[in-house]
Amino acid sequence: MKPPHTATSALLTAVLFLGLAVSVTGSAAPASASIEQVRGSAPSAQATPKPSPARIRKGHVIVRLKDTPTADRLRRVYASADTSAGAVRVLRAETLLWRVPKNVSEEEFAARLSASAEVEYAEPDYLRQLAGYTPPAYAAPNEPLYALSPNPTARYRYPYSWWLRDIGAPAMWQQAYTGPDVVGKYPLRADGDAFKVAVLDTGFWLNAPDAHPDGVTNVVAGWDTYSNDGDVTPPALSEVSVSTTGKTANQILREKVFVVSHGTNVAGLIGAQVANGIGSFGVGYDTRVVVYKVAGIGSSGRMEIPDSAVISALDRASTEGCKVINMSFVGEDNSAALRDAVNRAHARGSVLVAAMGNTEILASGYPAALPNVVGVGALEKNSAAATVRASFSTFGPAMDLSAPGAAIWGLTHPSYGDSTYPGYDWWSGTSMATPIVAGGLALLWRATPHLAGDEVVALAQSTATDLYTAGRDDSSGWGELNLLAGYSKLKSLYPLLKPPAISFPAVASSRGVPISWTAVPGYAVRYNVALDGTPVASGLVSPEIALPAMALGQHTVTVTPISARNWADGTEVANKVLSVLTSGPAMLSLKFDGTGLYWTSTESAAPGRTYRLSIDGGPVAALTTERHDVPGLGIGTHTASVSVVDPGGAVSEPQSLVFRIAPPPTVRRITGSDRYTANAALSHSEFTAAGTVVLVSGEVWPDALSASPLAAKLGGPVLLTRKATLTSAAWAEMRRMKTRKVVIVGGSGSVSAAVVSTLRARGLSVRRVWGPDRYSTADAVARDLDRLGGGRIADNTALVASGASHTDALLASAVGARKGWPVLLTRKAGVSAGTRSALRAMGVKSTVVVGTGAAVSATALAQLPGPSRVGATGSSAASVAIANWATSRYPADFNGERFYVASNSSAAYADSLGIGAAAARHGGLLLLTPKTLASPVAAYYRAHASTALTTLVVGGPGTLPTSVIAAIKKLVGAL
Repeated sequence: MKPPHTATSALLTAVLFLGLAVSVTGSAAPASASIEQVRGSAPSAQATPKPSPARIRKGHVIVRLKDTPTADRLRRVYASADTSAGAVRVLRAETLLWRVPKNVSEEEFAARLSASAEVEYAEPDYLRQLAGYTPPAYAAPNEPLYALSPNPTARYRYPYSWWLRDIGAPAMWQQAYTGPDVVGKYPLRADGDAFKVAVLDTGFWLNAPDAHPDGVTNVVAGWDTYSNDGDVTPPALSEVSVSTTGKTANQILREKVFVVSHGTNVAGLIGAQVANGIGSFGVGYDTRVVVYKVAGIGSSGRMEIPDSAVISALDRASTEGCKVINMSFVGEDNSAALRDAVNRAHARGSVLVAAMGNTEILASGYPAALPNVVGVGALEKNSAAATVRASFSTFGPAMDLSAPGAAIWGLTHPSYGDSTYPGYDWWSGTSMATPIVAGGLALLWRATPHLAGDEVVALAQSTATDLYTAGRDDSSGWGELNLLAGYSKLKSLYPLLKPPAISFPAVASSRGVPISWTAVPGYAVRYNVALDGTPVASGLVSPEIALPAMALGQHTVTVTPISARNWADGTEVANKVLSVLTSGPAMLSLKFDGTGLYWTSTESAAPGRTYRLSIDGGPVAALTTERHDVPGLGIGTHTASVSVVDPGGAVSEPQSLVFRIAPPPTVRRITGSDRYTANAALSHSEFTAAGTVVLVSGEVWPDALSASPLAAKLGGPVLLTRKATLTSAAWAEMRRMKTRKVVIVGGSGSVSAAVVSTLRARGLSVRRVWGPDRYSTADAVARDLDRLGGGRIADNTALVASGASHTDALLASAVGARKGWPVLLTRKAGVSAGTRSALRAMGVKSTVVVGTGAAVSATALAQLPGPSRVGATGSSAASVAIANWATSRYPADFNGERFYVASNSSAAYADSLGIGAAAARHGGLLLLTPKTLASPVAAYYRAHASTALTTLVVGGPGTLPTSVIAAIKKLVGAL
């Protein structure tokens, strides 16, 4: 095993193969720029020089805010800059490209912005340079471009294709594109589109009449992020400014073509069509290449690559399905914004590859020097025809892999280049080595698509050809990319699956038979089993299963091994014929009806049959009936097992059942002398202790509509207080539960500052969550719930109800509190911008509207993410509809054993504010009724009489008479 590459020797650690989390640094700027050299310490230990004006995009600063941009935040940032700032463009959620005001330098304006408390960092829009290199003139051989060589002992034996042969690409192609029917051949398992390579560069000659014929199959346009305007289009030659001093017209033209053709060459080294009878060849064979244009002509008339364009391209490429991202450019400035973009792309699963540069010295540059970027150096052939580091290539701690980069035959502008072969020319530079590595990584990844990107990089590192010291060194990284060796290692690690050997008893019974098979070697192998072509089980870990009952005769058992990483070609499936010769007895069913067990078997009608019953592993009883009452069993969960014995003495496989004996149902009232004491009584009934409680107003109740999910998250109740004074009932509950923290939901208009002062004087910690109205208060509570959840709302789901009345929000509170979903409020006509912003910020993907269209319109519903609706007309019917929805959709959370019954009168609403948080502790549900038990509620109790164990009637006899309790008791059979 080789140690991973890091920035300093102090960070070197040993890693296992394919367990490497890639963290790489290092690279360099072109020789014309100043270089931060690495001499005995990591780049991070060096003082960062002030960038020269040539390295900064004029008039632009990149700013990252600490939170999502809002009008108020931007105004505060403007104020901190103390000037009239220019236009702002959003690069992504919190990252902005800011125009610099006149007569202010980029560095000064960035410093002003950085002083704002709203800003995480501000920095110039640094420029990168292409990592191409113009080699000395090379005498091209006259032989056919791929197969022949003029001299077997020449420095470049196969001059047009030496780089492909040096990394073992043709030999790998021969195996990867040959089907598994050939011994030793293993196919790629993903097509060219599945692992696309993004090329961030100067563009590609895609447009007629200059479209390059060698790229039309595999190369497609991405985006022009330099000008932020549509698909990639190549720049016109007239736009390119180059120095003309002391140069011939041909040299000037060649330089112009070089600049605009750089991206064409880089993309072609990955995606030039193979075996089309013309020109060059791409290492990716048929891998799809997506071109993102990040370069353009700046105000100085020179080519520039601003970080803002690179950042936009990185975000686009990594979210648009590009698994490998190629960056054949380099600069010496370490940019936080570029680092963030690299880390985002890496977190999305992309592998990033960047050129080291062409400074000929030990140095570091960016992005190759950033963590999570594979730094690539260039190789050439020396006079002895040995592969060595190219004389121009930058080297150092950032070097991860090397690849051929000198005298590379590849694409250029279709009308220029080699005089014999227009559209092709000789190129050199780490710019050329980088796409060879990027395309090679994509090709290896396609062989085993379930590998993570870091695992693919580790594979390439572990199989690279050592050129200098064994393992990693600063001259070549881990060595030269070796596709054949990498592919061979994949074959050895994840070979073709073998067919299993199936076995079962010689004489099989129709009641079913256990079968087993030999375990198949491979990575996390699972098994699918079918009987007569019908699936029986899938994803089995153990190589065994009991087949279901079968008819007499012959049956075919099929076992198919599956693996995420091993190759499979269809021949690993095993089939075996099973002959069922006897029809032994079999149990068909076993159930519990609340008082006893009952069952059926294939011998139900046969005289002389008996049943063997065991409960909780106890003694086996011999029975002749198909029912057994269990009056003596205690309350709780039990296990029963029963087998049938036919008259001949043959015994069936046992049928088992886990069942539960519930306690007798109870119905009781919770009330008090007023809403405050009734609320305290509910808390006393449901909570033994609570370190934190949520306090709401019993007078200004709308702010409390969203409080229950927050209280449930904090593990405490919702308590009521008067606006001006803390009620004695609430304080008594806090003392009983040993409360130390209070969260007030609502502004001072609901719960006054005097109440806060009272609580703090009594030693409690107090904080307030609120907004200017009930809608924004609900938004604020939801964001607090998101924060307490570590930036994630449970199931990415929220509940939405009307803020105009209490009923739907009250019904939503019990569900939201149990599931951890916030309850947000809306007006009937539409959802407020603040609520939509809160939903986006929390990453909510699904919303459930509680209420009919009369409460929340179809227009409002359409403004929500992933909306659905549950509700009914009338408060009692609505409560039953939501109860049915919750118990059927989420039975693990709502088992239908506990109910809270409250009045549907708006005058008694405050009595119910604490129910949501209390119900969440037990998976309870809320039912609403008038003074006579509503018919939908009565029907619901009749349907759930066997499971409704506990009912708490919340409210006094004035709102819910004793007759309501008597009716519920009768329905559930309570004493």
